[in-house]
Parts: sequence; structure tokens; C-alpha cells
Amino acid sequence: MTLNYIALLHPKPDRVARVEEIARTICDSVYEKEPGVLKYQWFRAGDTEQPLIVVWET
Repeated sequence: MTLNYIALLHPKPDRVARVEEIARTICDSVYEKEPGVLKYQWFRAGDTEQPLIVVWET
């Protein structure tokens, strides 16, 4: 298993929802390529200046 990650910066609070949507899209598209094998989750720090981090295993 390999741990993969991508950090998406969202400095403006009004863009947070859009960035979260993009992160879900990335995860979903990866999951479709390796169904049953890949797990993913994403994290957002409380401060909107912090990156949203998408993590998945392959």
C-alpha cells in the first residue's frame, strides 16, 4: 500500500466549499480507477488559511 496525498490551498473563506468539492472530485475519480482497493479521506484545518489535504491509499 502506498499513501498518496495532495494539498489544496484555499486562502479565501468564500472559496472553501468549492475547494472541498474539487477534492471530492479528485478522490472520486481516483477511486473509480481502483475500486475496492483505494480508501480516501480529506481533512481541513479549522483556519481557512490552512490547506485542505486529500489522502488516499493505493
